[in-house]
Amino acid sequence: MSGLKNLFKGTMGFAVIAVLVLFGLRFLAREMNAGAEGFRLSLPFLIAQAAVIVGCYVTWYRKVSREAVNMMNIEKMRKMAFYYKRKYFTTSAILTILIVAIALICMVGSIWFVGIPAAYCISSVITMAIVGNLVLYLLMRFVGLPNQITGE
Repeated sequence: MSGLKNLFKGTMGFAVIAVLVLFGLRFLAREMNAGAEGFRLSLPFLIAQAAVIVGCYVTWYRKVSREAVNMMNIEKMRKMAFYYKRKYFTTSAILTILIVAIALICMVGSIWFVGIPAAYCISSVITMAIVGNLVLYLLMRFVGLPNQITGE
């Protein structure tokens, strides 16, 4: 279990940031006249983005932890972790941008966000994509590295 300590801390850290972003978006919905309905309609897209980001982090963490077991040199472990970071971060960025595109298609096609201001629809999904992927990058680069790589 101690091998997953940083995974737990990283995931909880992301969860706290995601909740703060959701509170901010709830306030933004009210200010942009989207109201509770606009916020509620954007939630599935925001939750999907958060799930993609957490999924990429957990998958990256487990992959790097498995690879690091057979390594002795911490410097080589870090290089390996940063090598895999590119793959999983890119996957997260592409998938969250795809979710943004789906939300925009739903908005433009009046499929989901009927009667909700376009500025709120766009800003909510883009905010989660940017903030979420920024937090993912920081976790993978500095804060949420596996215990073996941090020397714990």
